[in-house]
Amino acid sequence: MLTFDAPSREVCTARRVRTNTPLQALVTLNDPVYMECAAALAKRVQSEGPARPTLGIARAYERAAGRLPSPGALHDLLRLYEDSLARYRRDAESAAKLAGSPEQAAMAVVANAILNLDAVLSK
Repeated sequence: MLTFDAPSREVCTARRVRTNTPLQALVTLNDPVYMECAAALAKRVQSEGPARPTLGIARAYERAAGRLPSPGALHDLLRLYEDSLARYRRDAESAAKLAGSPEQAAMAVVANAILNLDAVLSK
């Protein structure tokens, strides 16, 4: 709770201060619960439509942020997907641990990045 600047539970707080620190990013990028959430988001968007990664990334971004990604953000996330896919095709064991197939694992990495955007966490 201290990492997220949460008040103690001993007193009532009407409004929390909005913060965003590097320690928070370390928690949300590496915590197993956040990785499970990212894997579930990836699985959901892949099951909802065509297998084109661009559409899945845009769908995941919209679900998490409430709006479609900008073309630049979509390009960056697609590049992350392609890099992750290449890595997980070489290391199928790691892909299986994360989400199953290399495609699902790569989408889980992208979903984790989306879930850690400032637009999702603090806006």
